[in-house]
Amino acid sequence: MCDSPPKQAIACLALMKWGLVPYWSKTPRAGFSSINARADKLTSSGAWLESWKHRRYLIPANLFYEWEPLTKDEEKKKISKPWAVSLPDDRFFAFGGIWDRWKGRDANNNDLILESFSIITTDPNDLLEPSHNRCPLIIEPKDYARWLAPAESSHLPIDLVRTWPAEQMKAWRVAKLQGNGPHLLEPFADFAPSRLDAL
Repeated sequence: MCDSPPKQAIACLALMKWGLVPYWSKTPRAGFSSINARADKLTSSGAWLESWKHRRYLIPANLFYEWEPLTKDEEKKKISKPWAVSLPDDRFFAFGGIWDRWKGRDANNNDLILESFSIITTDPNDLLEPSHNRCPLIIEPKDYARWLAPAESSHLPIDLVRTWPAEQMKAWRVAKLQGNGPHLLEPFADFAPSRLDAL
C-alpha cells in the first residue's frame, strides 16, 4: 500500500481484501459485516471513524450488480434476478471507500499485515430503490484529489458523500451470475417486466 504524503494525495493501485478489518481488531477478521460502510455511520462508528478521517480510498469499477427482491415462490425455486448497473456511457468510475491496515500474527506466529477496505454506501436513488435500500458512493473525477487528500477533522469531504443521480445510471437484467466472461453482461431476454424496468 502506498501511503498518502502529508501535503498531497498521490495515485497508486493496491490489492486489498474487501471487508474492512479495523486496526484495533483482535483477529484478522472483522466480527461484523464490513464490506460496506454506511454513510450515516462514518462519523459515529468506531469501526469507520479513524479510516474516514485518515484513510479514504477510491475503488475503480465500470459496473456493479444489484439483486431484485424475490417472491416467496421464487425463493423456494432458488431463482436469482441480478441487474448490472453502470453509468450511461459505460465509462470507468470510482467508488468512494475507506481502508485500514491490521497488524498481528498468523497461526505460525509470523508477522501478518492485512490491508482491507469498505465501500461507502448512501441512500438509494430512484433506480436502485426497488432492489436495494443502499447505493454505493460514486465520486466524480474532479473530486478525486480532494477525496484522497489529508484534511483536518473540520474539513473532511463529507459534502461528497451523497447519492448518485438516477438519471446518470442505467440498469439491465442479466442472467444468473455463474463463472466469468462477457456473458455476465449480456441482457437477459426471458424475463417479465419489473419495477426496475419502469424507470
